[in-house]
Amino acid sequence: MKLDDLIKLFPIRRLKPVDGMAVTADTWEEAHAFHRHHQRFHMLSQHGWGIVSGLSVIASDPPDSSVFISPGVAVDAAGQTIVLPQPVAYDIGNDLEGLIYIYISFSESKPRSDNPNQSSAPHHVSTEFSISAKTTFSPQLVELARVRRSSRSEPITNAVDSRSASKNEINLLHRRELPVLKEASLAIAYLGKIKAKRWASAFQSLAQPDWLLTIDDDAAVAPGIENNTLVCLVSKGKFELNPGQINGLANYVRKGHGTLLMDCLDGDSFDAAKSIFTAAEFTFQNIPPRHPLLQSPYLFAVPPAGYQNGETLIADGIILTGSAPGLLWQGETAENPPTREQIRAAQEWGQNILQFALKRRGGQL
Repeated sequence: MKLDDLIKLFPIRRLKPVDGMAVTADTWEEAHAFHRHHQRFHMLSQHGWGIVSGLSVIASDPPDSSVFISPGVAVDAAGQTIVLPQPVAYDIGNDLEGLIYIYISFSESKPRSDNPNQSSAPHHVSTEFSISAKTTFSPQLVELARVRRSSRSEPITNAVDSRSASKNEINLLHRRELPVLKEASLAIAYLGKIKAKRWASAFQSLAQPDWLLTIDDDAAVAPGIENNTLVCLVSKGKFELNPGQINGLANYVRKGHGTLLMDCLDGDSFDAAKSIFTAAEFTFQNIPPRHPLLQSPYLFAVPPAGYQNGETLIADGIILTGSAPGLLWQGETAENPPTREQIRAAQEWGQNILQFALKRRGGQL
């Protein structure tokens, strides 16, 4: 919104009540309109407009002409807050093809009385939302996604590569998203022969100003750990987990959309971790090209080097690494002082891990 248009939204006059004043419907409306306009002005001037959180768009399973939109909050170009309180399905139908834009917009209900038989009963206006699909771009509407549909009957699918959606795939690259504080909780548990338990400071070094990271250091691998966005198990030497611990961590990853980082400081701990979770029916592989871990917020072709040489594998939401990135996050390498480039690459990799965990926990991966 242009500055001149924004300034016009600022309310310059408010109602001042006096004793004996008649409070009519018009004066009541004027008094509350001041606060609504002031709120809209504040929102646009201080925060801007766009998607605040949530409102992710995924394809139907199996794919058809429908998409599912998750709960979330947005602010439109007029500073009005749009709230989607629960997931909704939206059917684009078979009437549109070509480039299709999916929008969410603010709306309100007509005034309604809870007691229509009583003329003086108060009326209420409900805040609502509207979802629409159009073939024209509307710069003042909040865009949720777009799809380049090859034909009217073509099913809509999720993008194979989130950075480059193909035809008939949901494209989320053009969403206008507002910067918000990213909140995540982290539990760190130490297994085997760990002496210096200082991974909390390592993770704090990753917490940029837009992150609020709550850390439970030296946590027990026990019920309650599954409440965290990310669980980091730091290990050295051979170690064991009992069946209850293994089952709890497996459920955390599979059912709870959690992320488990296994930071192994030597070959024995790496082999132990791999063996334990392979027996729990996790299949480890090298991180494939264009995997979300390699894409956001920083682009990598392969995981960067850590404190030492070692593999980095993935199985669902388990990241198994033998490169000990947590030590490099603390400014250490096995042989020489790390270069600035090594530290920067390691910290950017850590940011990707946090982002991956946050998106998994939110059901966006």
